[in-house]
Amino acid sequence: MCPGFPYPVYPSVKEFGVGAAHILVAGDGDHSVHLMRPNGAGGYTREVIKNLGGTIGSLTFADIDNDGWVEFFVPNYDNNFIEVYQFYSDS
Repeated sequence: MCPGFPYPVYPSVKEFGVGAAHILVAGDGDHSVHLMRPNGAGGYTREVIKNLGGTIGSLTFADIDNDGWVEFFVPNYDNNFIEVYQFYSDS
């Protein structure tokens, strides 16, 4: 993931500041965006959200549609586009 930049984020606006934050990582040179999920034991589990095939720029996030779930924006510098993702509950 290096030299990626970490961004602490809470998936739900209601959960802001409660418990451990998730950590989004812009993978820069590996062309991927990563998510570190709290595992409940004081550590994190890493997953690759997607390999975008280009250099990942600085991420940003907000609940832009006011539904309570945070969206995050992943700029792909080499391919000149931005992908948008949203957190959601899987339960």
